[in-house]
Amino acid sequence: MQELKLQGLSDDALRWRLKDLAATERRIAAALLLHLAEYDRRGLYVADGFAHLWGYCEKVLHLGANQIKLRIQAARAIRDNPRLSMMLERGETTVTSIGRLAPHLAAPGAGELIEQARNKTQLEVRSLVAGIDASLRDFIAAAKR
Repeated sequence: MQELKLQGLSDDALRWRLKDLAATERRIAAALLLHLAEYDRRGLYVADGFAHLWGYCEKVLHLGANQIKLRIQAARAIRDNPRLSMMLERGETTVTSIGRLAPHLAAPGAGELIEQARNKTQLEVRSLVAGIDASLRDFIAAAKR
């Protein structure tokens, strides 16, 4: 039924609808992550019978393993860096990029890293993070000498 309605859309209407749906998806993703972060902060998964947030996400939210890891990382990153939520809503970053940045956001310079990742593709964020990882490995190797 929905397919027939879509076939009747003009090209311009379809283009507009796709952009609108993508924006709605970003707003919902940001809201989901904010709620997940608060649920995690309160430790409500324990009261709901789970030892970890992972179990709640899997059994109640029905997320897949890759989605769970990514969303937990992103939710915790957003909790500690609220501007990431606004960036996600505006399309300046993605859940995947936030999850990739998350392990590096506790270090000094997190704000600068967030700004460097703004409006970058996932591949560009991956390269940015790889550069940080390489620098850290070099630092550790030098410290061991």
